[in-house]
Amino acid sequence: PCFPVRIIPALLAMTFLCRPLLMATLLWRTCEGFASPMPQRSIATHPAPPLTPVQSEDAGRRQNLLGWSIRPLALGAALGLLLALPVRPAAAVDLADGEKIFTNVCVACHAAGSNLVVPEKTLQKETLKKYGVDVVKVKAIVSGGQNIMPAFGQLLSPQQIEDVSNYVIAQSEKGW
Repeated sequence: PCFPVRIIPALLAMTFLCRPLLMATLLWRTCEGFASPMPQRSIATHPAPPLTPVQSEDAGRRQNLLGWSIRPLALGAALGLLLALPVRPAAAVDLADGEKIFTNVCVACHAAGSNLVVPEKTLQKETLKKYGVDVVKVKAIVSGGQNIMPAFGQLLSPQQIEDVSNYVIAQSEKGW
């Protein structure tokens, strides 16, 4: 590939580290845009012009009990940002750690992406596509096992399962 694969883990780590800061900044700027205090008017110096029935109805909808003006489009954008935030930030993937785990745990049956137990179900890119296996499916198989393959969910931490699953997909893309 034209993009150096060794840079990908560093880019992922930077993305996960910078994302909360970016989201907080966007949320703050959006909050400033959707709610602002109503200016206080002195009735004696600046009497307000009389409102038409349409203006009066519109003003009533846009002002809540606290006297803040609400801009619906900005409020929707702020709520959309809140819903887009992940529940917990994902940790950066460590392919080097994934390689160590693969070498120590998986290589007995899957040396060089092969499968010594069920030869037709290798870890090669074409085979994984044929069976609809992606990184999520690899994590599920490593954690809970499948058919003859034992479950490693009790032996490996969730981060280790994440690392080895991403390592397997990365190696299948390279052709082992």
